[in-house]
Amino acid sequence: QENIEVENSKREEFVVPIISEKMTEGAEVLFPGTKLELLISGARNTLALRKTITEDSKGDSVSGMIGYTTEDAWGETSRIGTLAVVTTAELKENAPSRCTLLGFIRFNVVEVMNENEFPLARIVLYTDDALIESESENLNDAQESGESRGSNANGGLGTMIREVLRLMIKVEKPSNRSLQILKDTQVLVDLLSEYSLSYELLTQLKKLNFQATDQYLCELLSFIGCNLLELSFMQRNAILESTNTKQRSMIAQEIIAPKIKELAAKAAVQDVLG
Repeated sequence: QENIEVENSKREEFVVPIISEKMTEGAEVLFPGTKLELLISGARNTLALRKTITEDSKGDSVSGMIGYTTEDAWGETSRIGTLAVVTTAELKENAPSRCTLLGFIRFNVVEVMNENEFPLARIVLYTDDALIESESENLNDAQESGESRGSNANGGLGTMIREVLRLMIKVEKPSNRSLQILKDTQVLVDLLSEYSLSYELLTQLKKLNFQATDQYLCELLSFIGCNLLELSFMQRNAILESTNTKQRSMIAQEIIAPKIKELAAKAAVQDVLG
């Protein structure tokens, strides 16, 4: 864990491996701060995934960063994607490979370079609009205290996310894979609520010359909140492209509140029935 109190550096262009999944084949939008399980098919996408994973001196797998984008029903590739690290991977030669991505920051595609043996993209980082000082202070308070407009008696966004995750684990009895993702999300939310970030993600941000501010951490928390909502592909894509941290946080709070009540009622029934 490491506290972060630094400013964003000047943004640059970067070249990264990129994979693009089709909405018509069940692709989902990946938010920063969240995990997504994928079945990767196609030789070029699989090779891009392989090139992302290397081994350290001990023979352990080490993930670099990979860009993830989606194509809509009309075959248009989104210009806004999410940089991610590969947290798990099962690479196969003659069958779809399985992997789990952890998104950590968005990017804007400048150019896709398809002439390579696997897809590469030239990108620039894409973050929320800067808040004025008073807005930033109010947003930071709202994440935990719930004092801003759009919050409620359940507390701020960080508190609400922790509660809904706890109830989802208790009530919905998720599969082992889903359970692990929920638990990993709990760990990340706890870090963000303390304005900290994991060493793994700090390392990736350092490669991008990006030093995270408090607003960036609030940005991640707002995406985690929105990821708990039942949204269509187009709604998720619109949220991915949005640049207002405060508005996104308020949307998440307003919709998570009734979900907490619903899950709490189910949990109470389970407790009575044993």
